[in-house]
Order: sequence, then structure tokens, then C-alpha cells
Amino acid sequence: MKDSITAVADPDYRAGIVNSLYVFKRVAQTLSPAVFGIVLSLWGFQTLYVLAGLFTLGYLGLFSIRFTEPSVSSTDGVAD
Repeated sequence: MKDSITAVADPDYRAGIVNSLYVFKRVAQTLSPAVFGIVLSLWGFQTLYVLAGLFTLGYLGLFSIRFTEPSVSSTDGVAD
């Protein structure tokens, strides 16, 4: 994931972006066992699996929207 981000990130902001992702990953690793434990104890395994799937799909969707490079036409900003 870091390689994908460093490939599309602006060089001026690259270190901050990678560091932010590291912090978010550590926060998620800390909070997710407690959150999923509460969900499991209150609503059971089925809800836990659905919630985990929704989190995964949401993460993948946000990641793909945020880090998809816009397509550039060959005529954009190019003088013939």
C-alpha cells in the first residue's frame, strides 16, 4: 500500500501521508478488537461478519476513490 501511495502522492506531502496512514493503522489495530468484541457480545457472529465486511468494502471504496489517478487526454494542455 505504501508503494501505491508514494507513486501518486505529491513529493512535498509524501512523508506526511505515509506517516498519517501509519498512525491510522495503529489506531485501528488498537480499537478494532474492543469494537468488534462489543459487537460480538451484543449482537453475535452474524452481525460481526456483516460489519467487518462493510468496513472492508468501505475502506476499499474510499481508497480507490482517493488514489485513482484521473485519466489524462492526449489533447489536454498540449499545443500542436
